Amino acid sequence: MLKLNLKESFQKDFDKLLLNGFDDSVLKEVILRKKEPLPPPFKDHALKGIWKPYRECHIKLDILLVYLVKDDELILLRLGSHSELF
Repeated sequence: MLKLNLKESFQKDFDKLLLNGFDDSVLKEVILRKKEPLPPPFKDHALKGIWKPYRECHIKLDILLVYLVKDDELILLRLGSHSELF
């Protein structure tokens, strides 16, 4: 099982979404903390450029999670819409 590391930027993004009525049940499904590939509907993929070596997956249609798996740690960096993050 991966150790969960919530960055301050992720926590701020998460709190903001919760205030706007975000249903975090899908996020809990993604954060199973296992080193297994996510199902295809999450559109998980590696990021490029300044975001390398992070990954991104789609929690909902326009809610993205930016994260990194490093050794036995799951690092959650950002959560929000594409326009907010990039």
